[in-house]
Formats: sequence, structure tokens, C-alpha cells
Amino acid sequence: MSAAPRRRPEVKHTVPVPVDSDTTVRHLAEVLKASGRFHPVASDHATELAALTHYLRPYGIRSRAVRMALGLARTEGGYRKGTSHTPNARLAEHGATLAGQVRSVRDAEVYYRAAYLANAAQRMQRSMNAGATEREALRQEAHFYQLHEQARRGRLRAAAQVQTAAKMFGQKDDRGTLVGWYLNPLLNNEVECVTANGHNFYAEEGTVIGLPGSVHNNCGCYAGPPHQGATLVNDAMHNVVKFSKSRPKFKLKERRTA
Repeated sequence: MSAAPRRRPEVKHTVPVPVDSDTTVRHLAEVLKASGRFHPVASDHATELAALTHYLRPYGIRSRAVRMALGLARTEGGYRKGTSHTPNARLAEHGATLAGQVRSVRDAEVYYRAAYLANAAQRMQRSMNAGATEREALRQEAHFYQLHEQARRGRLRAAAQVQTAAKMFGQKDDRGTLVGWYLNPLLNNEVECVTANGHNFYAEEGTVIGLPGSVHNNCGCYAGPPHQGATLVNDAMHNVVKFSKSRPKFKLKERRTA
């Protein structure tokens, strides 16, 4: 007697779909983190996809586009190599071992991954709405995926560089290891980099704009010896950026219906 077929687990959603894009990405990140706590099987993939689609549906994004974007979000290594959900292995490869620093980069990385997933799904949905096939939509997305991976690698390199600077030049106190923010004047620097230059931060905590070298593409900032008598980067940034938990900002637009 053949066994009865396995039923797909029912996914229940009790949280109303948020209209704020930052909130949406936070929900997506929580789904990704929950899925990364174990090695998923097929039914778990289905549950994860259903939850992600639930939060992206108000933006006109269908399950097919979410599935494609989720595949890209896992491409670099996903569960096996420790990137999107548990990037400790990749951080160790780049030399980052400070417990607080590894934890902060790990926690922030899942939000960047969730943000990419959301925006990639929206771009590919838009392409398919215009008549593109899945393969064509994926090919059009390749450029954005490369930028996403470039930024991810930059964040890991920055974490390793701060780790090295903390060991070589850091001044320890009750709060942590103090290092300085330095600007490369030969590059086209963003206003955040110019403002942070000459100030200090704790290697274990980072800053509201991230670590030097990861603020923007081709960021040339780096950590070095603390600037004597200087204030903290976060204090200097108070009038430049709105304080947050170092979460990226997103550009999802909710689909409006008549």
C-alpha cells in the first residue's frame, strides 16, 4: 500500500501587510533569518516562498518573480557558505574575528540581502509584465546582481580592515576598541565620508553609516589610529543622516489599485 502524498504545510499570516518599504524589508529579513536557522527541505522552501510573496504582493510582485529573486539571493553561497543568513565563515576568510564586529556585520547583511531580493523581484516582475521571459528577465537582472555582490564583498573587506586596524592601532577602554576614520582624498567621496573623516568609532560597534570602505561603491575610506581629542563618527553624523540601526534604505513602490 503506497504512502499518502505529503501535504504542503499551510502558511498562515496574521500580520497585516505593511505599506512602509523599510518595514516590508524588515519582514523579509526575518523570513530569511528564520529559514537560515536550519538546513531547509522542499516543504520549508515552499513555506519561505509563500511568506516572502505575502509581503511583496502589495507591490504587484507575483510568486514567480519572488522565486527567481530568492534564487539569486542565495546564489553566492546561501546556506552552505555562510553569506546571506550566517556569514561567519566568509567573515573569517576575510580576517574578521571580533565578536561584536562579526555579529553586527552578520545581522546587517541579511537586511541588505532582503533589500536586494525585494528590488530584484520588482525589477524582474516589471520585465515580465512587459513581455520578457524568465530567462530574459534574469539576464537583465545580471548587472544589478553584480553590483549587489560587489557591495557585499566590499562590506566584508571593510570589516576585515577595521579588525586589523583595531589590533594594530586601537585604544581599548570600557566600551571597546577605539579607532579613527580616514578619508582617501584622491577619490570622489560622498558627504558621509567627508563628515566622518577625522572622527573616531568603536570597532566592535561600527557606525550609523557602516564601516569605512563600505559606505558606497569604490569607497576608499579606511580605519587607522584614533584621532586624539576627536568626537565619535555617530555624533558628527547627527545632522547629516537620520539615526537608525544601520539599515539600508529601499525604493519599493506599492502598486495602487483603482
